[in-house]
Amino acid sequence: MLKEESIPWVILGHSERRSIFKESEDHIAEKTVAALKNGLKVIFCVGEKLEEREADKTLEVVESQLDELRKAKVDWRCVVRCSSVIGSRFSLERSR
Repeated sequence: MLKEESIPWVILGHSERRSIFKESEDHIAEKTVAALKNGLKVIFCVGEKLEEREADKTLEVVESQLDELRKAKVDWRCVVRCSSVIGSRFSLERSR
């Protein structure tokens, strides 16, 4: 459907999808594989929550998010973007 509308990129793994819709790492990996197989370009989002950053678990969290892609043998022509959940929270707090 996206390709039919000349939309070449898809964003997967965004923090809101992970937290609100409870998308699992393996489900996001499946969607990434499907998108790439269908000729779409993928912006794959990774990032930690504030509590995880404060607990010094950023690397552990990001590695976990990328592990399922490794297992699925994803074609790494996708773009990986760090999208921590805390970014928008800090922006909102600063604007108040």
